[in-house]
Formats: sequence, C-alpha cells, structure tokens
Amino acid sequence: MQRIQVFDAWGKPGGGMFEGNLGHLGDYDECVDLEIPELKDPDDPSKHQRGKYCLSEFQPLLPPKPQLYTLYHVIPELRNISAKQTSFGATARNAHWFYLLRFRMGACVPSACTKEDVHNIMAQIPSQLNIKGTTDIVNCETKQSFTVTNGQIAVLAVIGLFALLMVIGTSLDVVTILRQGEDPEPPTITKKTFYKVLVSFSAYTNYMKLINVSQKEENKHLSAVNGVRYITVTWVIVGHSYLYADYNQMTQGMRLAKLPPNFWFQAIANAMLTVDTFFLMSGMRVHVLSSQRPTKGKV
Repeated sequence: MQRIQVFDAWGKPGGGMFEGNLGHLGDYDECVDLEIPELKDPDDPSKHQRGKYCLSEFQPLLPPKPQLYTLYHVIPELRNISAKQTSFGATARNAHWFYLLRFRMGACVPSACTKEDVHNIMAQIPSQLNIKGTTDIVNCETKQSFTVTNGQIAVLAVIGLFALLMVIGTSLDVVTILRQGEDPEPPTITKKTFYKVLVSFSAYTNYMKLINVSQKEENKHLSAVNGVRYITVTWVIVGHSYLYADYNQMTQGMRLAKLPPNFWFQAIANAMLTVDTFFLMSGMRVHVLSSQRPTKGKV
C-alpha cells in the first residue's frame, strides 16, 4: 500500500506542456504524511522511515542567454528546426522560454534518501529521453514536529508586550473620553507622562488620526497630487504583480505572449512609466514650495 501511495504522491506530466504547463508538483501532504513501517530509519532503528518530498527542476541545454530578448525571440541556433510545422518545430520556437521557466517535478521518496540520491534519480528521466540539460534539487522536506525556538519566543514576547500596551492604552483612552463627556476642560490625568505614553498605543486615537482629513488654513497643498499619487501607486502594484509572478506556477504560461498586443494590456506593459510620475510630483512639489516662499528682495 505504501508503495502505491509513494507513486501516487509523485508529480506526473499532465496536459498542456506546449502551452507552458511545466510544473508537475505531485501531492506534498500525501507524501510527508506517509509512514513506511517496513523500512527502518538507519539513524534510529527503533523508528521507521517516512515520506520525503523533494522538488526538482530541469533546464534544457540552451545557447547562452542574450542580454536582451523578448517573448517572441527565436534562438538563432534553432531556426532550422523552428521553421518546421512539427512538434519539434513548436518546441524550438518556444525554447527561449526556458531562459525563464523550468520543468518542475515533485518526487516522493523514503526519508533515508539523501538529496544526492534524489538528484541521481531525477537526472535519469531526461537522460532516458536523450535530453541534455541541468537537473537541480530545490529542496527536500519531511514532516517535522512543531517546535518553537528561543528567537521565536522572544519575538512573540515582544509582540505580546505591544498588544498588552495597545489594550491598556485603548482602554484608558476610551474611559477618559467617556468621563470627560462634553466638558471642554481635559482631565488632569491627561497631563501625566505615563498617560501620554500609554495613549500613544491607543488603537482609537491612532485610528482617528489616520482617517482625519481636516486641514488647517496654513497647511494648504495641491489636493490633485493625491489623486496622481493614488493612480501611480496602483499602477506600480499592478505592474509588479506581473513582473514578479512565479510563471512556473501557471498552467498556460506561454499564453503570456498573446497579451502584449492587447490594447488594455498596454498599461501593464508600459508600467515603467510610473517612475516618470514620481519625478513629475517631485518637481511639482519643489516648484510649489519655492513659489510660496516669501521673497525678501528682488533677484
């Protein structure tokens, strides 16, 4: 039964490989939860082995990556093959994707297997298919009991201290506000140093400051800049969500080549222009501050 489960937890090639489905991760939880009673742990014979999940990556052998290339780049050394309307031709036309993507496959092995053992096993797959390339084992994991280190305890203690101060400060702040009511004169306790320190952690007071949009007459500023700032930050977030995406996780990663010609995708394809808006706002801010400064004489 355990052998079947080990095989079941392995990653297996699925459909859509020509569309960029290159990740065959298997079942992590099934693997690490697996117990293998018939195999004893070599380090402790009184215990049996468990399942170990390892993630491998394979990159086919390619010419050196050019400094600049696009989604439509065709590797010059493969032009003779890429011109053919065959499966090999389609592979050659999309070979440049492997500068960015990797074949990834999950392996489930007994816990006594080392990283080198798994590497030797996974390297046999492309070797048997006569495909040259580089095989790497990203990581191997087994199920571990939950433990808390001294460093984690220290961090939790600091977080707990801040949480306690926030509860005390918020409670003290709210009670003081309720007792004051409509009395314009603040209570004497508000002048105490310990009160000011505790209330600085108050969730209520800090929240009210955060959402306060009132402005004093002497603090006039260009409100329109806030709109430009919002658009810019949103633009940056959307652009980076595509830039730093893990394309190996996509089942149809190669369909990305169809997005740039789309009109609505231009905002993302040209997200680098967001830097220019920061320069615009900085220059505008300097100009406004300079023009509002009172002059003492003629220049």
